[in-house]
This record gives sequence, C-alpha cells and structure tokens, in this order.
Amino acid sequence: REEMTLTGRSSAKKSKPRTSPRRFSIGRGSKYNYIVQISILQTKLTPPRLQRTTLARPRLTACLREALDYRVTLVHASAGYGKSTALANLAQEHAPLYWYSASEGDADAQQFLAHLTAAFQTRTDFPDAPLAFLQEHGATRATMDALLNALNDFLRAPTLFVIDDYHLAASPDVNALTDYFLDFLPATLHVIVATRYPPQWEHLPTWRARGQLQEIKRDT
Repeated sequence: REEMTLTGRSSAKKSKPRTSPRRFSIGRGSKYNYIVQISILQTKLTPPRLQRTTLARPRLTACLREALDYRVTLVHASAGYGKSTALANLAQEHAPLYWYSASEGDADAQQFLAHLTAAFQTRTDFPDAPLAFLQEHGATRATMDALLNALNDFLRAPTLFVIDDYHLAASPDVNALTDYFLDFLPATLHVIVATRYPPQWEHLPTWRARGQLQEIKRDT
C-alpha cells in the first residue's frame, strides 16, 4: 500500500518509528522541537466497498439518517452487527460526508489526529494549515484548535463525518483528543462514531443531558 507523509510525498516504505515517548496533553504545548513525521494511509479515508448482498437493517439506517439532528451519533455494538456496512451505505446516499476508519496504530494521538485531519483533505480545497501545524507542534490543544477553526471556516453546509472502528484507537490520549474535538465542533459538522465498546469521553453525559447525543445500540 502506498502511504502519504505529511509533507505530501508518496513513499513505498514506512517511515522509521520514533523512539521518543509521545503524549497528547490537552492543556500544554508541544514539548518537541523537531518536525513530527507521520504517515497517512489514504485507504483509511474512504468508505469500504459495499458487498453485492448485504443484510438490510431499516431501523439502523433510519437512525443514521437522523445524524444531522445531533452533535454526535454513537453506534456501539459488537462485531457482526453491520455497523460498517450501514455506514458505507449512508456514505453512498449522503453528501458531503467524510470518512475515517481507525486502526490499532492510531492509538497514538498524533497518528490519530493526522488521519482525522487528512480525512477532510480528501476535498482538495481544504486548507493545509492544520496538518502543517500538527507536523510542527504535535497533538496539542493549539493543533486541535487550528483544525476546528479551519472546519468552521470551510464547512458551509450540514456535513457528516464518520469515524469507524473507533475502539481500535481508543487509548486514553485519543479519548481526550476526541472528547475535545467533539465538544467544540462547528455547528455544521455532525459526527458518527462506530465502536464495539462505549467510549470513555468526559463530556458524554453532558451531550446526553442536552439532547445532543443519539445512541444506537444492538437492539436498534
């Protein structure tokens, strides 16, 4: 698979892993004084191809179509429920929609934020500044603010963003990063998170109490 580095150059082999410890801190600036090199796998940023025969889940599909009425739609169910298939079907019928399939390697906050940001760069007119900021400063509050400000300026119409298989990347640092991102979303952006297990987000009870959260569970 071809990978794309943050400098925009394609590379057939992976960049050398960093040996220094990396930490996402929501309240502090980056403690690194060198450029952060993170590879982005472009195939994570496109919805999976639908199979010719899929099991229809009309109730699940109907709930997903209501995602534009909520800040966050949380789909948590075990393997085999059809989360990814239903979301891929939604991607075919709704535009604009952005996609990110998380994996185990994205439990690193910088890797996660790189793909989170790059998902929106599948539209060529999205600014490069947030990725450049991440490359220079790492996964800090200021870096996330740069992304949120860019999204606020860029997204003019109601937009969906899907994070699939979130449980694979749900480290404490990534949970803190995602919680901050979701708590300060621009009004035009609505996020659907598919996961096998309920995420540990600080503001989850607040969104639920305010009616900003749609929860879709296995019995839906």
